[in-house]
Amino acid sequence: MKSIFATCFLILIMQFIDGAAENENPPEIEKPQQPQLPKLSVDQLHKAANSIVDTVFNFIPREAND
Repeated sequence: MKSIFATCFLILIMQFIDGAAENENPPEIEKPQQPQLPKLSVDQLHKAANSIVDTVFNFIPREAND
C-alpha cells in the first residue's frame, strides 16, 4: 500500500515539475488595481464596529418576556 501511495505521489511531483518547466516564462498578466480604502482611526473603527453590532442585534427578534 505504501509503495502505491509513493508511486502516485512521485507521479504527481513529476507532473508538477513538467508543468513548471513548460511555463518558465509565463506571459505577464496585468493585476487589477485595488481600490484605496480610507485610513480610519481607532475611534472610527470602534464606532463602525459598534454600529454593525447594533444593526445585527436590531434584526434579532427579542423574547416577549424581556
